[in-house]
Amino acid sequence: MLFGMGKFLTLEQIQQIYGHDLVLYTEDIEDTLISISNNGERTIYLLPYQTLPNFPNVNNSILNTALGRSRIIKTPSEITLMRIAAKISSDAHVMLMKDSEVGLHEYNYGGYFEYYSASCGLNHHSYLPIVGSGNRSAILHYNTNQYQTINGDIILIDAGSEFRGYGTDITRTFPVNGRFSAEQTLIYEIIENIVTDIEGIIRPGIRAADMQARATQLVCSALLQAGFLRGTLSELMTNQMWYYFYPHGLGHSVGLDVHDPGFQGTYQENMVFTVEPGIYFNKAFMQLGFDDPIARNYLVADRIQSYLDMNFGGVRIEDTVIITSTGIENIALVPKSISEIEAIMNGP
Repeated sequence: MLFGMGKFLTLEQIQQIYGHDLVLYTEDIEDTLISISNNGERTIYLLPYQTLPNFPNVNNSILNTALGRSRIIKTPSEITLMRIAAKISSDAHVMLMKDSEVGLHEYNYGGYFEYYSASCGLNHHSYLPIVGSGNRSAILHYNTNQYQTINGDIILIDAGSEFRGYGTDITRTFPVNGRFSAEQTLIYEIIENIVTDIEGIIRPGIRAADMQARATQLVCSALLQAGFLRGTLSELMTNQMWYYFYPHGLGHSVGLDVHDPGFQGTYQENMVFTVEPGIYFNKAFMQLGFDDPIARNYLVADRIQSYLDMNFGGVRIEDTVIITSTGIENIALVPKSISEIEAIMNGP
């Protein structure tokens, strides 16, 4: 017992919780390394930023890659922890929909998410919650989280909690007043359809690059049909016109880190990934397109400008999924359809 800090876990308790082969106090590490390396005869592998000045037999170039590769396929126990993190995070997202109210600040939503997660014992988060309302929902890694919502805003909430070191990554977008406008419905349903399409295809053996290409094609096709782009689909794809609306990847591995390392390009069973297409009306990105001598030929400026003028922002739907032998298991248990979201937000 240490006065002022309470009782610490014993080494045996830490080992039982996390399953490590060996747990040491910091002051015992050097002596232990001397012993297991036979005092310099065996190599000690460290991460690139780590040093051991008193040891001649250190290799900093191999361990990082090896650890990354070992993390890409999750064990059953790891998946169990991630299901728990995702279930509690999902419940928190649903509570945010229920509690949404015009006039709340973005930091209220972020604070509520942390509260709901902590009330279930999850005190750590995979990343700082991203809470962007209005046109701030078009900023990919927005973390100011300070503005007050107004009637007509949509709000994009990207937040996930960790359980015993394993995280999750979930995004939902909804109107703060509980009712989707016609403009919000148009863009939201495009993204919902893309998520449904991609999640229906992913399975072991599918290349992530092929899914990225499919997502970009679906974005261009939908925006062409909705009147935001002109030209042929082939021209839009050749000139990468999705970039001005969808400037990021389809997904990433999740685990001990929200962007877990080690992925080699083809989905395999027991990988855990996000699926997160989006469409954004970001003034800075759109201006790049308007100024580009090629891109501006395909952008329907008046149609796009109407969304910029209403401070529309962006829509992203992000699920965390486990790759199974035949497809996926979606562990982001937050409703996605407009009817479900409106029922949650306007129900008892």
